[in-house]
Amino acid sequence: MLRLPVIAAASVLAFSAAPVAASVIYATGFESPAFTTGSVNGQNGWATFGSAAASTVQTAVAASGTQALAVDGSVAGQHGPFYSTAATAGTLLISADILLTSAGALSSWQFAGLGAGLAPFAGGFNVNGTTINAITAGFPAIGTLSRDIWNHFDIYLDFGLQQTTIALNGTTLASGLAFCGDNGPCTGSAVASLGTVLFDSFGSGGDVGYLDNFSLSTVPEPATLALVATALVGLRASRRRAA
Repeated sequence: MLRLPVIAAASVLAFSAAPVAASVIYATGFESPAFTTGSVNGQNGWATFGSAAASTVQTAVAASGTQALAVDGSVAGQHGPFYSTAATAGTLLISADILLTSAGALSSWQFAGLGAGLAPFAGGFNVNGTTINAITAGFPAIGTLSRDIWNHFDIYLDFGLQQTTIALNGTTLASGLAFCGDNGPCTGSAVASLGTVLFDSFGSGGDVGYLDNFSLSTVPEPATLALVATALVGLRASRRRAA
């Protein structure tokens, strides 16, 4: 899997944007009865790599509803859950609420879209401490994450342009980022379609990562990548949680 490189200098971009109509492919809040507590492995299109026991549906912490997905960052080695979907191209939005807890020792975390079979990476981000690094050539730092609170992320993947836009809590952090194209240095090779979405820990920390209100949507071709900043505002207000 993709390793974290040396952090580059920050590059934070901000854009104003208008809402974009999105069509939901899949959405879940990990709620009962579609999801039961315990390992998420094998539940509703979700699987795990590394320790299956470290990625669980639980009731102690949730952004909304009564259940959310938790990943134990203290487990050694890279591990976490991923959602598999039929190969999809076009313009896509991956959206989720994420909470990372604080601890004396912190694992690094990752949220990203990839091809089928967890390869290659299209786009997404890593979190190292409180620094958000885009998964693109050079892995630039694009923002800062507040821990111990829920944060909403939107990852916009344009498979026509082979570019990513990342927004945090409705503010665009970076846009026009070239797809990574591999599972290592991000050489920019073309990624044909999305097949999996990954949320994982690099392990051996003392923190926990929580994922809730996950969705994958198609979006009509926008006039500019900056539109992603508020692309899901209307969608989040009207969507029905699938599970």
